[in-house]
Amino acid sequence: PGRRIDRLSVHALITAPAEGERLPAGPTVIRGAAWAGEAQVARVEVSVDGGGWEVAEIERRGLYARALWRHEVDLAAGLRRIAVRATDRRGATQPERPVPNAGGYCANAVHRVAVAVEER
Repeated sequence: PGRRIDRLSVHALITAPAEGERLPAGPTVIRGAAWAGEAQVARVEVSVDGGGWEVAEIERRGLYARALWRHEVDLAAGLRRIAVRATDRRGATQPERPVPNAGGYCANAVHRVAVAVEER
């Protein structure tokens, strides 16, 4: 018998820039969506190259709705790895690594994209 899924795990994704995208060095806006079901999204954080987590601006949120977020960073030339994580109002935060679960339905590890940043 299967196990019933009755709660959404907190989750955030980067929607722009895309994996492998080429960007000019300098100020860049990172955008995405986050969700947490009935727990609602409390905070979204972005990290570049494994540095500290910076709080992103949540532009829109609502009960059972996706939260849309944005964060501006100053990207230096080179291969940059951008990560995002969300925390819900219960205090649950996305894990760094995937947590094994039946079928992978509740997978919610930190989302990462790599981009190539070039001098202007």
